[in-house]
Amino acid sequence: PPQQKAPPLKLNTTRPFQISHYSSPHRHLPFIMTQQFPSFHTNPTSSQQGENRTTSQAEKLNEGIGALRSKKSSMNQNQIAQQLSSTSTQPPSVSRNLPQQAPLQVKSYAYPSIHCDPAFLHNLHKYKATSVDHSITRTYLLKPYLYEKLIHFIPEQMHPNLVTLLGFVFILVLVLLCVVYSDGMTSSEVPSWVFYSCAACLFLYQTMDNLDGMQARRTGSSSALGELCDHGTDAIVTSLAAFAWMMVCARGMSTYGFIFSMCPALPFIAATWQEYWDHSLIFSHLNGPTEGLLSVMGGLVFTGLVGLHTIHLPLWELLQHYDIPTMWLQEKFTALGASWMLQHSIVHLANCVVLGVAVLTVFNHFLQIFRHKPRDFPMRLLALVPHSLELLCTYLWLASCEGQEPVDGTEGDFSGSGIPAKYPILFWLNHTFLFAYLASQITLAFVMNAPLARFFYALVPYLIGGANAYFHFLPFSEDFIFGCILVWSVVNYSVFVLDVSQNVSKALDIGVVRLNARQLKRMRQLQEERTEEKEK
Repeated sequence: PPQQKAPPLKLNTTRPFQISHYSSPHRHLPFIMTQQFPSFHTNPTSSQQGENRTTSQAEKLNEGIGALRSKKSSMNQNQIAQQLSSTSTQPPSVSRNLPQQAPLQVKSYAYPSIHCDPAFLHNLHKYKATSVDHSITRTYLLKPYLYEKLIHFIPEQMHPNLVTLLGFVFILVLVLLCVVYSDGMTSSEVPSWVFYSCAACLFLYQTMDNLDGMQARRTGSSSALGELCDHGTDAIVTSLAAFAWMMVCARGMSTYGFIFSMCPALPFIAATWQEYWDHSLIFSHLNGPTEGLLSVMGGLVFTGLVGLHTIHLPLWELLQHYDIPTMWLQEKFTALGASWMLQHSIVHLANCVVLGVAVLTVFNHFLQIFRHKPRDFPMRLLALVPHSLELLCTYLWLASCEGQEPVDGTEGDFSGSGIPAKYPILFWLNHTFLFAYLASQITLAFVMNAPLARFFYALVPYLIGGANAYFHFLPFSEDFIFGCILVWSVVNYSVFVLDVSQNVSKALDIGVVRLNARQLKRMRQLQEERTEEKEK
């Protein structure tokens, strides 16, 4: 009743508040007034009840309650909540169990996207480059004597992404040479100048891959879009550059060539995966992008000098070919328990070394992730499930055609009547598009600070095709199935590139391959700052 004095205000800390007004900064007050003052809106004479409160929180709450009573004594509960929501005074925290505020609604900066979640596009502005290269060759030889000289020949208004794409053109030239002169990576009569040209293409690509970052810092246009373009190109090149080494192996599209051609791709995936979780990418003093590529170039040049047929001879025959005594070497190798090495060719021994280095590199990346958060390591491994499925499916497709009768009467483990034997170039291109798509998904999630997906719909056709190549359960011809899968891979990756580049460039308000007005203004400011520093 109105004449009864209301009991002292006591905060109920044993029972969590049930709050529905998430948008109100005073969302806990309506519940307190409803529970502690059931007749609050009918009691106009209780405006001085905050004098005898024992807790400071209760006093502050009653001050707000008294102000509302004096203003309008006949408010109902909804009106009180609405009035409290519009006040500017922030009440004290009542309970630590209050739920957090709902996330802000972030509008889509660009067109509807199936790859870029609009809720994470605002994180693109927070991106900062985190990669550090400690390569000895790059730090003390290539950068001071080559890269810093060549950067001045690039126009200042040239977009860094154009520098990246220019390097990718040289890889396309490499692929074209391998396709024309290697006869499906099985020919042993490849001209020497082809190997020299492939080595030159790799060197030019490596140079452009280093100059794009320097151009971005020079023009002040470093961004998440540049990271996506650089890593996306690296993902494609990691797979396409394997054409040159498969041409050296001359084993065709076989499981042997696949295993050793994936040596650069596996560390690349592991490094990208570690960058997503640790938010840093640190290259060691001897790493794949620098010393690894230089080693491949050296192998191509050596193959061009001695000939493709010579490097496939067993090591002891090769030594005899150059009149090198082998008895002493055979005794030393036998004493070390490595006499088997003399029975294999230089290419096979080099492949074994590269495979060992790749395995150790991948293990090191895994170890770094495990040390960071050991409890989360099993869940983080699930992010590599799509890549594992793609590689396993490719291996099964290759293994399914080995041991069959050859199509053209050739001999060797590369022969067969399956898709990898009949269309080796197209088969590897299909693998390249899927590999680049999966690797770019990790980079996209990293720059957007978004959750990493554990499966992608783009893998479904490839998995079905690989399973059918091994078990033959579909009523269609294998050529038709592979053609559909190839078209799907090309279209899927093309849509991904266009979708991501368009939405990211719109969100950051930058150009994809051309500097816009804002970037040009930033570049002029940097030029003025450099000029002032030189004058000082």
